[in-house]
Amino acid sequence: MNMSVMGERIKATRLERKLTLEKLAEKIGISRNFLWEIEAGRKAPAIQTLYSIAKELNVSIDYLFSLAPTENTPEETQIT
Repeated sequence: MNMSVMGERIKATRLERKLTLEKLAEKIGISRNFLWEIEAGRKAPAIQTLYSIAKELNVSIDYLFSLAPTENTPEETQIT
């Protein structure tokens, strides 16, 4: 798993959803600093944290894990 790609996707989707680091971190129950490190590709989240991020951003975990560019926008990869 490429942590940098996953972090970039989390950050881009968070910004697209107009969420601050603080707000998303609060919603999923982690520190702002830890979320920043995830977005920077420095730390790997636990699977439960990753699930919470995906759920809050309304994207699939597959979208966050994908290494290849995708034609799907986050709206097309929603968790139901």
